Amino acid sequence: MRIGIVVQRYGQEITAGSEAYARTVARLLAEDHTVEVITTTALDYVTWRNALPSGVDMDGRITVRRFPVDFERTGYWHELHLLLLGGTDLPGFASLPAARKRKLAERLNTWPLGLQEEFIKRQGPYSSSLLQWLSEHEQAYDAFIFCTHLYPTTYFGIEQVARAKRYLLPTLHDEPAAYLPAYRRPFHHAQQILFLTAAEQELAARLVGAVKGYQLGYGIPIPPMAATSSEAEPYVLFGGRIDAIKGAEMLIDYFLRFRGRHPDLPVKLYLTGTQAMEIPSSPDIVYQGRVERDELYRLLRDARCFIHPSSYESLGIALLEAFAVGVPGLVNEASQVLADHCRHSNGGLWFEGYEEFEAALKTLLEQPELRRELGRNGRTYVVEHFSLEAYQRRLRTLFPLPSGGA
Repeated sequence: MRIGIVVQRYGQEITAGSEAYARTVARLLAEDHTVEVITTTALDYVTWRNALPSGVDMDGRITVRRFPVDFERTGYWHELHLLLLGGTDLPGFASLPAARKRKLAERLNTWPLGLQEEFIKRQGPYSSSLLQWLSEHEQAYDAFIFCTHLYPTTYFGIEQVARAKRYLLPTLHDEPAAYLPAYRRPFHHAQQILFLTAAEQELAARLVGAVKGYQLGYGIPIPPMAATSSEAEPYVLFGGRIDAIKGAEMLIDYFLRFRGRHPDLPVKLYLTGTQAMEIPSSPDIVYQGRVERDELYRLLRDARCFIHPSSYESLGIALLEAFAVGVPGLVNEASQVLADHCRHSNGGLWFEGYEEFEAALKTLLEQPELRRELGRNGRTYVVEHFSLEAYQRRLRTLFPLPSGGA
């Protein structure tokens, strides 16, 4: 099969989020099929500025076709975004009562389709040449996987190919923009919806109605167990995108409050990943920057726990990687996906508000045997449900090996 994967940006320098997920899918499918990634030349998800050369490149055995973005995101879109929010607090949206969310949905239902599509288009990245390529060459492909429902590459791109070839990998979050009625169309016009978790599928049913779905999940390498370092200073870890929208600002605030209230518990907060916000200067906060996988596993093994403060997750790869090395999680209950991972695995704790955060973190720091038990449970959960082997089997159910393939 020749499979096209359409995603808003792509590259080895993008280590988290739906783009990293798309790269994993591409690399696994390329073991059995001819895979092409169809993407833009942008790297910055805020401006969508053209940063890479347009044209054809190779990522191992994967062909990467990059198309220029027509325009950057401007203040005009930010004004549209404020209009959409209507005073709604974006970072705390997932925790709002259902009645508040219904009011947002009712208001957005009054938006004309033209205004909704203007919001989607100006959000970016919009590439007319990418859309033209899909329209002119769709017959050369057997299937297309459109990754992330939110962006123009999916919303407008999916209409350029035959319905029987449309696979939507939405990575859906409970966020204000997802309540736009226009976003229901890609879900109902796709041949198959590929969900990462049961919680994501439940959210889709609530937002867009009943759709044909398949729980694809994810697969991660399972590193060997290794002893922790007895010389490591006590620390907790958060890794991914250091961004207020991902809960990093809240985490830093909570952690510094915790340190002020518990000076008898010497612990630091280590941060790894891409910095998208200012990190306050404090001897208790250590920013490690982006780290390679082996270094990440070392940092995880020595951590007292992995804290994931985000409300907006459709999978939570960073938490699963922590579980894989036997480290317990502490997650924001506003993310049903993250809380479900902890509940189903018995591999971590969850919090709503500072008081629960304080109590949970204090428990994890003071009870090493509980930490070890939760860590063992989390690792077992990942081995059973999120191994690369199991993931590859699910992919091959969707996209069978060529006739005569191994």
